[in-house]
Amino acid sequence: MLRSDPEVGLPRDSDRVGRTRGLTIVVVTFLLAAAVTAQLKASLVPASNRVARDQQLVNSARALEQDNSNLRGQLQAIEDSIKRDNQRLAQTSQQAQEAELAARNLKEKAGLTKVSGPGISVDLANGNDPHVTGDNRRDWLVKYLDIQDVVNLLWSANAEAVSVNGQRVVSTSSFYVAGTDVLLNGVHLTSPYHLEAIGNGNHFNDVLSGSSNLSELKNRSDIYQLKFRWQTERDLTLPAFDGAFIVRYAVAG
Repeated sequence: MLRSDPEVGLPRDSDRVGRTRGLTIVVVTFLLAAAVTAQLKASLVPASNRVARDQQLVNSARALEQDNSNLRGQLQAIEDSIKRDNQRLAQTSQQAQEAELAARNLKEKAGLTKVSGPGISVDLANGNDPHVTGDNRRDWLVKYLDIQDVVNLLWSANAEAVSVNGQRVVSTSSFYVAGTDVLLNGVHLTSPYHLEAIGNGNHFNDVLSGSSNLSELKNRSDIYQLKFRWQTERDLTLPAFDGAFIVRYAVAG
């Protein structure tokens, strides 16, 4: 039986693996060096070839000039767009200001803004109860119709704004009886009643003083000592209407 001598026999496996790894590293290094060299040759223009190098510089300059031209065109387009936007903004701003002014005027007319100015104040309060048996009229009390009559008279005298006990009277406001008290804008009001109106105070005074105006209220004031007084005011401030606008209209049955 033949036996292999460990000294002169086949090479060991570890030696073969080491030589294989070394050869692989050499081959890979050579291939990488060859690839880098080829890439450099492809990208660089030889120094001796001055014409080719100059032409490449010219081409680069032309490309840069074209890029700059394109960028200038884009910049000009952006500037033109900004200019147009500014012009539209100026027009929009003017229109917005006009719309805001119109809306403000409408709000003032509708009573949705607080207003101040000269005018007149009117005080109404219940009088003395005569304690007459069977008297159901209660003429010593200020009734909702009394307040409504005074307000309507002030409106007819060109009042710009009217309020009752701090409640702004607007086009949709209504006065309702609530027992011996009054409902206005859904708010319960009780005597004494303080009315304020903005406008020409002297004109209001003349209208309220007219003998043909509010004669029934004035007569009851004399009989039952109802408080019915007024005075012109140099500066009044009326609150804005803070209720809901409820519009009632007829519908087909």
